[in-house]
Amino acid sequence: MRKSIFILLALLAAMSLPNNATAQNKVTFNAGADFVSSYLWRGNKLGNFSWQPYVAATYGKFTLDAWGSTGFKDTELLELDLTLTYRHKGFKIAVSDFWFTMPNSGVKYFDYSATTPHVYQAEASYDFGLFSLSWATIFAGNDGIKSNGDRAYTSYMSAKVPFSVVGFNCMAEVGVAPWETSYMANVDGFDVCDLSLQASRVFNIADIIRIPILGKVSYNPAIDKCYFVLGLSL
Repeated sequence: MRKSIFILLALLAAMSLPNNATAQNKVTFNAGADFVSSYLWRGNKLGNFSWQPYVAATYGKFTLDAWGSTGFKDTELLELDLTLTYRHKGFKIAVSDFWFTMPNSGVKYFDYSATTPHVYQAEASYDFGLFSLSWATIFAGNDGIKSNGDRAYTSYMSAKVPFSVVGFNCMAEVGVAPWETSYMANVDGFDVCDLSLQASRVFNIADIIRIPILGKVSYNPAIDKCYFVLGLSL
């Protein structure tokens, strides 16, 4: 895994090379940022008010993106995720390098020792139109363990159903941890971790200013906690 970051950067550089073969194969870039009242991940709260910028480069069916999250206090989690994604119609497969640390912790980014802060995950999903299914597994890095001390290969599967109500784009989701892992709170077997409902809408002010707003209610049965998140996109 020592070379993973260099491979991702090399792919980004290769994607940026000019190619005049077809318009379909041109590189496109996208960037933005979200502000959220709480940082939720699979039914678990990882941070309070957070700023989450991203940048992505797409070439054909491949996308390489960098996504980060940071709070506004020295006690808030810092995160940087690099993900390479392949899409074909409704099918998607992705490999990610997640990096977590706390400010002033002294943790280095290029630490690939046995105690590396990096987490490596593979994910596959398919969008059937009326609903989508996904499966993700941590296959290397700083994974959780089982009660017997073995690597957990922490996994997560989810089902999402999109729908619209009075101008709002909504998403209902059920997320499940299929087996024991110390990586997620109170997961000691097959546990439902996220029952959530999300609604988003773009509000226009005088047809000049567009403000995308998101609201989400999430309940985690594994820890018996409920959260409400409000988000703003730029």
